Amino acid sequence: MQHATEAQTLMQQLTMREARAPALRALRAPVDNGAELRLVVQQHEALLFELVKAVLRERLGGPTSRDWGDACAAASDQFDGSADPLVVRRMRVEIQTFKRCALWDQDEAAGRALPPVYDAVKFATIILEGSTT
Repeated sequence: MQHATEAQTLMQQLTMREARAPALRALRAPVDNGAELRLVVQQHEALLFELVKAVLRERLGGPTSRDWGDACAAASDQFDGSADPLVVRRMRVEIQTFKRCALWDQDEAAGRALPPVYDAVKFATIILEGSTT
């Protein structure tokens, strides 16, 4: 039996919230005045932060296990700006995360030292703050 990685588990949780948000947005007059949708959005943002940290820790923690340039290109090809706002946000953040990992691949190939693993939190914050627009 194969165990899911932390990033895979977080991605599953993110997609569950992304699936729930459109139904909540469709309610004309929600009984809770939109509180449930706000909760889903907040949970999505927190999970997104955890996902970015997990991916960055994976990349900084050892030898690269994937081609980040290809992952970035694939994510860019799949980008759909007309999707639900949570999906659009996740896709933008994924692309920025993959770009960062691809840059670290280039740095490593050029013989430059990578940041320490604990800096994943700092870079995750930078990525999330930079992709809000």
